[in-house]
Amino acid sequence: KGYARYVVDIPEADTYVIFGYVVAWDGNSDSFWVVVNPADGNENAQATGNTQFRWGVAQGAVWHWDQINHWLDGGTFEREWDLDKGEAEIIIYTREDATMLDALYMTNELPVVQGKLPTDQDVEKQMGNLPVAPKGKLATTWANLKR
Repeated sequence: KGYARYVVDIPEADTYVIFGYVVAWDGNSDSFWVVVNPADGNENAQATGNTQFRWGVAQGAVWHWDQINHWLDGGTFEREWDLDKGEAEIIIYTREDATMLDALYMTNELPVVQGKLPTDQDVEKQMGNLPVAPKGKLATTWANLKR
């Protein structure tokens, strides 16, 4: 019944995609609910079970990047959001017990080439835009240890 909420500053109106750095052990632990507002209309996908917001995470027992998608009954399709400049909110709701999320990467550099993963330079570019420099802080030091 939990969720994580992220507020992001969208630098320019455009179409965006989001990747998650995830672990999804098996078919019983491979999904989240994802809502991006204002584009998705403030729906609590965890409560409604609307498959438009179900992210079928690519399975794997090691940390890997996976683009957020629609896991619909008719297939899995990559998601995109048309967002205006300004504040947006990403809400990741739990769906299955052992699906894990470590980081998000959001980009408007489209089209995303099939299989393109965020590079170290992409991640460094986003880290430079943080309001607080996390390097050397306890939480990020601990996160680096777990890798």
